[in-house]
Amino acid sequence: MRPSSNGQTERLSVLQQRLLAYGVEHEVNTGEQFDVRLAQACIGIVLRGQLRVIWEQDGEVSDIALLRTGDWVNAQGFLLEETSAHTVYRAAAFTRLLLIDIAQLNARLADGVLAELQAPLHQALARYLTRQMTTLSARLHQVRFADTESLILQVLQEATTWPSAMSHPDGTLVMAPCKVIAERIGCARATVSRLLGDLMRAGRLRREGRRLLLLDEPLGAEQG
Repeated sequence: MRPSSNGQTERLSVLQQRLLAYGVEHEVNTGEQFDVRLAQACIGIVLRGQLRVIWEQDGEVSDIALLRTGDWVNAQGFLLEETSAHTVYRAAAFTRLLLIDIAQLNARLADGVLAELQAPLHQALARYLTRQMTTLSARLHQVRFADTESLILQVLQEATTWPSAMSHPDGTLVMAPCKVIAERIGCARATVSRLLGDLMRAGRLRREGRRLLLLDEPLGAEQG
């Protein structure tokens, strides 16, 4: 880690920019997991990149949120003084974070150095955490209670907005490998592969080379 260079600030709030001088930058490479001990001891701000929030419990893995530039990391740890042992952060792309030690930040808020930020910071984090908890609650409910086939279709629909998507006369071509789908919905790749086959036989999808064609109008069941 290194002291913040104060770069990448154009998408941060004024409050977040005020905090840049009191944290250190931490980089997480694509696919790497953000150190859990740091995540629990610090409050963070995503300066660039994307950080996946993953729930791991009893062997189940659920991808429940994606943090982007300007999002807070571990707001609940600062505001509520509690963290979840089941929450894991993993970089979906090269990610740079600003990390501020919670104990040191509380000391600065109390001793006058940052006293004027105490109320605005708590208000901003409370609003952010409320939005995040609403989103996460909906996502967890979806993951646990929606059927897997519906979740796969939701990921494929989301994939139509990705840069890799391509238009097609019959629908949209998407690049969504089984591994990616499985990670996003928290199930086995074999299950995804089997259900994709079911969707193809039902006329919802068609394979076109390395891509899947998400059909605008479902066809009848495939003929032999």
